[in-house]
Amino acid sequence: MRCVNCDYILWNQPAPPMGEKRTCPECGTGYSAHQYDFAAGRVQFCCEHCGQDYYGTSARGHIVPDEFACVRCGGLVLMDRCTLRPAAGVSDGEAMQHAELPWFEAKSFVKRWWGTTLVGFSKGIQLPAMLGGRVEPTQASIFVVIQSFFAGIMGLLTGLLPVLAVATVGGGTIQSSAGQAIAQGVLFLISPFLLLGSMALAAALAAAAGSRDGLSFRRAYTLIGFSSGALIFGLVPCCGALIGYILWAIQGSYALAAAMPRGKGAAVVVLALVGMFIGLILQAAVGFAITFVLSAL
Repeated sequence: MRCVNCDYILWNQPAPPMGEKRTCPECGTGYSAHQYDFAAGRVQFCCEHCGQDYYGTSARGHIVPDEFACVRCGGLVLMDRCTLRPAAGVSDGEAMQHAELPWFEAKSFVKRWWGTTLVGFSKGIQLPAMLGGRVEPTQASIFVVIQSFFAGIMGLLTGLLPVLAVATVGGGTIQSSAGQAIAQGVLFLISPFLLLGSMALAAALAAAAGSRDGLSFRRAYTLIGFSSGALIFGLVPCCGALIGYILWAIQGSYALAAAMPRGKGAAVVVLALVGMFIGLILQAAVGFAITFVLSAL
């Protein structure tokens, strides 16, 4: 169990004063036990009043329910106020769930890419558990750039087809068609930067809402980036890229919600979706401006 910001080990931390958030002793980043996925039966949740230990039995290794009266002292046991430690004989790594994101597995590039695409396409809610303590904004950016190829390739082909048709049949509109093709080519080249910008905006807004509960910009950026599997819908003609972008925003919001303590994710999700929507509007405006200018040449 490590800090998502500085990787500091967070086992054996006592409950904070009532009304205050848990924070990493090393860097001060807020965190909650709810944001981690433990191996069932391998982590002790100790009562803050008497030290009585309990073991998580849920799919995420959490105690169920997460609020109850202690069997030893009768005090209220709150999961987020328990002292957590690995069970006797269990190592730090063995206490945590490890279903690693395919992107980081020792497989061929195609298998890693396709596996990550499937996760981002339909399993965004599982991303926080798969990433564990990893914060990989650079790798997330690389994945989004690869996905952007699919979001832009159909638009590029759509721009080139009129030029080829006019050049084959003949006519007086080849200059206008060439301008449209050039515009599509420019959009294809800059689309990765537009998508990364949208992702950065959404991550910044999400982190602003979730920083008190341990969500950093780099963590939010990583989660949103690896949620972009649906951008492969860009291969569908007409509105495939738009559908892919919308599905990306949805899966990204699932990933962010899963990374937050229970009941703390609403504002994060809303602001992330707002950021993605603003990014979509800006992308449309840039695309229209480039197409209008170059088509008129």
